[in-house]
Amino acid sequence: MAKGQIWQGRVLGKAKARQVCAYEAIVFPVQDKMGKLTHYVYQTRKLKNRSQLIKEEEQNTLSLFQATFEATADGILVTNTRGHTLNFNQKFIDLWQFPMLIV
Repeated sequence: MAKGQIWQGRVLGKAKARQVCAYEAIVFPVQDKMGKLTHYVYQTRKLKNRSQLIKEEEQNTLSLFQATFEATADGILVTNTRGHTLNFNQKFIDLWQFPMLIV
C-alpha cells in the first residue's frame, strides 16, 4: 500500500457486541499531485462471525483434500492402528480389483 497499490483481503475485527467478526476490506492509498501518499480510504463489508468463517475454511480444506485424494494415480488405503479401514480412494479399488469394499 505504501507504493500506491490497492490492498484487498479479509480481516478480523470486533462488532458492536464485541463479538469477533470477519470483514472483507479494500484499502485505497490516496496520493497528492506529486505522487506523495497522503492518506488511505477503506471500505469494509461484514462477512460472518469467526466460528462460521473457520467452519467454512475447514470444509474447503476437507474438499481440497478429498479432491486430491481421488485425483492421485496411486491407490490409497487408510487404516488405524488396529487395522480398521478408515478411508480409501477409487484407484485403490481399481488396482486391487475389489468389486466393493465394506468398511
